[in-house]
Amino acid sequence: MDKIAIPFRWYLKVIRSTANIFSFSGAPTFHLLFTSVGLTAAFAFGYVKGTITNFDPRIGYPLLLGLVMAILMHAVSFGMGRFLGIPSFIPFLDKINRLFDGEQMKTGLPVTEYKLLLERLIRLPMISVFYSPVDVLLVLTPVLIADVLYLHTGHLLQYCIAAAIALPIHAQFCYITTDLHLSSYRSEVKRQIHEQGHKPPLRYSFSLLVKFLMVFIIIIIAAFILITLMRSDVMNTPGGFFYAISFSLYSLALLVLLTMMYFSAIFIAIHELQTAAINLKDASEVSLFSSATDRELAILADGFYSASAKVINYQKDLENQVNSATKHLQEAIEKIKEKDKEIQMELDFAADIQKGIVPADLSPWNGISFAATYLPMGKVSGDYYDIFKSENAVFVLLADVSGHGVPAAFITMAAKQSFSMAIERTSEPAAIFRYVNEEMLKRVHTQDYLTAFLLKIDEQNKVTFANASHQKAIHLVATTDEVKMYDTDGLFIGAMPEASGTYKNGETQLKSGDRVILFTDGINEHKNTQGEEFGMERFLELLTSNKDKPIQEVQNIVIQELKKFMNGAPVRDDISMVTLELHPQWGNFVEIFNQGVEAMKNREYEQAEATLLQARSILSTYPRLDYMLARLYFIQERMPEAKKILVPYCQKMIQDTKAMQMLAAIALADGDLKMAESTLRELKTLDPHARNFQRLAQTFEDATGKSV
Repeated sequence: MDKIAIPFRWYLKVIRSTANIFSFSGAPTFHLLFTSVGLTAAFAFGYVKGTITNFDPRIGYPLLLGLVMAILMHAVSFGMGRFLGIPSFIPFLDKINRLFDGEQMKTGLPVTEYKLLLERLIRLPMISVFYSPVDVLLVLTPVLIADVLYLHTGHLLQYCIAAAIALPIHAQFCYITTDLHLSSYRSEVKRQIHEQGHKPPLRYSFSLLVKFLMVFIIIIIAAFILITLMRSDVMNTPGGFFYAISFSLYSLALLVLLTMMYFSAIFIAIHELQTAAINLKDASEVSLFSSATDRELAILADGFYSASAKVINYQKDLENQVNSATKHLQEAIEKIKEKDKEIQMELDFAADIQKGIVPADLSPWNGISFAATYLPMGKVSGDYYDIFKSENAVFVLLADVSGHGVPAAFITMAAKQSFSMAIERTSEPAAIFRYVNEEMLKRVHTQDYLTAFLLKIDEQNKVTFANASHQKAIHLVATTDEVKMYDTDGLFIGAMPEASGTYKNGETQLKSGDRVILFTDGINEHKNTQGEEFGMERFLELLTSNKDKPIQEVQNIVIQELKKFMNGAPVRDDISMVTLELHPQWGNFVEIFNQGVEAMKNREYEQAEATLLQARSILSTYPRLDYMLARLYFIQERMPEAKKILVPYCQKMIQDTKAMQMLAAIALADGDLKMAESTLRELKTLDPHARNFQRLAQTFEDATGKSV
């Protein structure tokens, strides 16, 4: 592993030294000179020569001119003129260059600056890729012009095909060389964040699968070229066969070089993990500041960082206890602690990871409140619930894995990822189940499976649901005190491929005050010391008799009664329950809110304020209400009142660019330039093309003399 990476380390050392003369982000331009400019251009040139019988070698002169143009474009855009006082005209690259003195990163920066720098260093290789089509176009243009105006060979199509073949090769060189160049800097940025007492944020570009796909594309290109050469008229010329074989070997060498560079980046990241593991074994401080940008390796490194910090703290605490004891007590404690440490560390690792998949945010959505109870039988659980919120829908999921303990916990983590990916692809619960069933069959090769119930609720409070052999959902209808049970007869997830055909959608409608309860069999199937089950009848009685109490209080009552019923009987299953409730006055709230909005449209501002405040007294957690009130005060030029509402609103609704524009305008009007600057910077990141952004930015620049 190290032997493969060492040549690239020496290569990168030479490249980085150029940053002392030019600029930090400009240094990767030299990668093009040493790799892609020569190798890829020779590749394209060789392809054209091997497919054209009457090849005109004079085409090499405009090709050389195009290469010089591409290099100069890179030099200017990536800031290589900085030593002459000419910064990069790309703000993204200029911001990176400003944080470096040559190849040395500036120290003592705020942690927020380091976090932004880390994100930019991860994105920079992709920025380089985006420029690769421009490079190819710059190289191709002189060739085409020279052929049309002077050479008249009529081979324009062949030149374009050669450029199309060279593009993915050049793009990959741009990516991997820049990624290798930045690897040690990403590690150093993470170290600086750690030394300031913060955990380095989890950032990555894409999956390892994409890298393997890139290599596969090069293999396809090499095969295509070999077939093209073998079928070309050049094969019938003297030396044609020898040329085809030679060029194929060159293509293979190019593939091997790219593959080595890809795997070198992977091996460097693995070597960092290996070194950190050795240090952890030797009880050293946390030393893993991974340079990986691949999703899998970055997630692994992030988990290892968190776990190693806990291990080090655990070891230090243990050492303090052992040092305070006598020699004989120390020997006894050491034996006990060592064994317990092995078991507890494994469980703590699993528990920490699993805690991350359970949502901590149970804030209301569109008038719907949530409550959850999650009681693992041990440190880890086979139960899993999740709440996925978007602007126009919310998904509520409760799943139960067969079995218990660590194996079941690992399956819940796989299910978490699969459900998250599925919900990004489709919004239908049955389709989500089908996707997750297929994914779990690929990932889980044991006899384990899971049951699940999934609800989707839209802005009109229409409920679409699907069940995969889970406990039926309970719907408490507020207006009639009716109890409904929902099921769609789907089979287990991850048990068999045929289960995908059993998943169906059901529908219902939530009305004001309605409640829906999802639960696992750890509630109704737990037994007391006499072997009697808690049962559905007792469970439903508790839910209906306490329907006027807050939903979290009702869940607490259920758990208290369950423990009282068990009367000391052993806990044999995980216990989970999720309850959601549509606000009892939702219908009244919507009517009043709409009246307030209508009054604003009619410029009846006093009536609008009174109506919106009345709506707020009914339901203060509805985000759009705060926005409308702030907008009303803004229209009336009541800036302090608008600002008081907008600041917390923008902190929660960070994607609402209209609200942020309003807040920036208020801050500028009040002379709060610090808030105006931070708001405009955030707005620039979210949507630099927002309708009023340029006007607000110009106002800020006129007031401060500096741009956003």
